[in-house]
Amino acid sequence: MAIVVALLASFLVDPAKTHARRCGEKDPETLLSLYKRSSSIYVATYDRTENGGVKEETEDYVISRSLAHYSVSSTLKGEPVKSVVLEVDEYKYKGAVAEEVPDETPPVAEPETGEADVSEEGDEYEEMYGRPNVEPGDIVLLFLKKGAEGKTLEAVDYRDAIRLVKREDLGTYESRINELNVIFNSAGNRDVAIVEWLVKTIDDPVTRWDGAFELLSGFYSADWEDEQAKEEAAKGETESEGDGETPEVEESEIDEWSKIEMEISSDRTRYARALTDGQKQGILNLLLGQMPRVSEEGGKVKKLSRGDQALLDLVKRWGDNRLASVLLDQLVAGAGDIYYKYQLMETISMALSNKELSALVEQFGNELYMGDDEVVEDRTEKEGEAETVPVPETDTKAPQTEGGEKVKPQTYGERRAEAMAKFIAAATILVAD
Repeated sequence: MAIVVALLASFLVDPAKTHARRCGEKDPETLLSLYKRSSSIYVATYDRTENGGVKEETEDYVISRSLAHYSVSSTLKGEPVKSVVLEVDEYKYKGAVAEEVPDETPPVAEPETGEADVSEEGDEYEEMYGRPNVEPGDIVLLFLKKGAEGKTLEAVDYRDAIRLVKREDLGTYESRINELNVIFNSAGNRDVAIVEWLVKTIDDPVTRWDGAFELLSGFYSADWEDEQAKEEAAKGETESEGDGETPEVEESEIDEWSKIEMEISSDRTRYARALTDGQKQGILNLLLGQMPRVSEEGGKVKKLSRGDQALLDLVKRWGDNRLASVLLDQLVAGAGDIYYKYQLMETISMALSNKELSALVEQFGNELYMGDDEVVEDRTEKEGEAETVPVPETDTKAPQTEGGEKVKPQTYGERRAEAMAKFIAAATILVAD
């Protein structure tokens, strides 16, 4: 039995552009969010893609159809099938009209002079936001849902519904998905079981990103909720005030996609709040064991994997002096490009909870995109310009010249180096305490 599946979002190809904008990309879907969206999950092998011909053509664009064929080897969720066919529409815009249409093809990283290797940066972006580039014989996981009438299947996401899987990693994915089947088929509150499952996914490098990013998204949602609660409390807008009525949105006014989004966001917030101190310390210990150490050859540091990067972003919320010490070693050694250095400074500052460090990080971040040779402007002479962040005073003095000559204007590169030197000096004292 073959199933024809419609891909929800079409591919947009714009021949007039060589690079796509990065703004507007939605967050990638995790294994858990894909599971929740899916009525069927299949392990399949990509066979071939057939040209389905021109579906529509106008003065402005051409819509071409292609059919991607997959052979299903096993069913992890839903009704078993033998094969799946993905029907994909590809839009190609013509001439000047292309300039006005958002390009949704997988973005390519813009080159940045003097920074990290462009090819590596592009690879990172493709891994996070690009669609998988499958070849015949590749193993994939297909995440599908029932169509509006319940007679057909659709891809749950225009980008992440097809996950390319290495053969050696397939067993891990099958185990994690089967565990979810057990959890969601059990009665009672699932939150504790889901949090334990997320910690388990973090333990395994294969699924580390899925678990870490799921929890990280939950903490972002929790932060937003807490901020909203503070604003309402400050305004005196509590449930006991006013007429006591809260405007409600009719259920019919919310589409199915939005309902699922709201449910997933709400679930993630609960998972983040349910993470215990013991689980947090276990995750921190895992990260400390994974963090690359500074090598003796030029202070180079091995690049973090996608999963370990998400794990670092998560753990910096409760990191301690141990984490700060490891990251400070990297900063002192000059590891990474300017953006990585900024991330190190931000994480160290959060781990040590120090206002002086926070002020230096804020200044460094505000001037992150200024060119190294660009002269620092006197913003106090510009009416309406925001003042720069005050930096704690140190023993560092401005260079003097002989004969009362004017001091050479400071560049942003020099200013950042100065802020980093102050940061390292202050952080070193705090870590030693």
